[in-house]
Amino acid sequence: MNARADYDAVVAAALEQIEPRVAVGAEEILQRARAAAPSTRRRLRRRAIAIAVALALVLARAALAAQWFGLLSWLEVDEPGTAHFVIESRRAYAGPASRCAPRSWGSRPASSAVTSR
Repeated sequence: MNARADYDAVVAAALEQIEPRVAVGAEEILQRARAAAPSTRRRLRRRAIAIAVALALVLARAALAAQWFGLLSWLEVDEPGTAHFVIESRRAYAGPASRCAPRSWGSRPASSAVTSR
């Protein structure tokens, strides 16, 4: 045990010669480090902005690629007022009637439901 105590004293003396003791306490060093470090909110804000910019660039590139390859050409119409819809005869709605539809819709016969003007 005596050899270990001597060894620690030798190491302590060598360290003292290499780097003298700091005159400032550990708490003060931590306070200075915290003051010098960027705040957590600032880092999170920068990260969020970087992710938003990267996402915007990816989406813009995807839109350009879709336009270039004509992936969305099925959405184009000749007339701006044209509506496209599909009626599936195999599926029927069995829920309650819509609140915005007039009650008279349900009482009309199917042949008179659509009138041309």
